[in-house]
Amino acid sequence: MENYKKLKIAIVAQLKEKVQKDLETATAAYETVKRLASDQDMKQESKYDTRGIEAGYLAGAQKKRVDELGLELNLLDEIVLDHNADAVCVGSLVSMEL
Repeated sequence: MENYKKLKIAIVAQLKEKVQKDLETATAAYETVKRLASDQDMKQESKYDTRGIEAGYLAGAQKKRVDELGLELNLLDEIVLDHNADAVCVGSLVSMEL
């Protein structure tokens, strides 16, 4: 049983590390696109020029991804790592034999 607890702690730590790296990457991308969207070079030069609008949409999508990754990281923090439940629940590590 103790081995399962150690394994679960290691798995959750790896997941958190991965999500944290993804969050850092997404945050950097969001900051870059946000700056780009408000840059003077992105001003509309004609009625068909949609670079600024598209950059704004991209910034919005990146912000949504940043928010989702932040939520995912918070959910990983809430996983109970040392419960002794008799039933499978969120955070349970299950071993199956076929």
